[in-house]
Amino acid sequence: MAAAPELAPLPPFIQPSRADVAIAARLVDSRPVISAYGSVEWDCLDGDGQIWIAAIVREARKEQTVPGEKIADINTFLVHMAKHFRRRTSRRFLGIRINTMSRTQAMGCALATYDATLDLMGVPFGHPDYHWDRAAAHEFVDTELQHWEP
Repeated sequence: MAAAPELAPLPPFIQPSRADVAIAARLVDSRPVISAYGSVEWDCLDGDGQIWIAAIVREARKEQTVPGEKIADINTFLVHMAKHFRRRTSRRFLGIRINTMSRTQAMGCALATYDATLDLMGVPFGHPDYHWDRAAAHEFVDTELQHWEP
């Protein structure tokens, strides 16, 4: 029998900087994160949890060329889209609105529509030729829903 290959040792952990922690706290406490995912607030995390989230944010920022503020703006835009998907696909029964789509399904539809629409437009999020507000998010959803069967 062949010997099992040895695993490479993990690199040493580097504590997140104060800037990493500040960015992580701002993202965790941002309205889109708290409202869309039902996550806990920054102050509710223990010290280890805060360091863990700050390290994740730091590593994600290394991989991304998108600044943290823009990530929060994109997240807000996606939340507007997801909420509009849920509203537009809901049904009324005896005057009560019944959602036919879960929040997870709505966010999945929002992400797919967002990616496809940006591909069709050929521009990145935040391009100055377009508005990137709640109305634009609703327009993306409305355009997508035109292609759905009734």
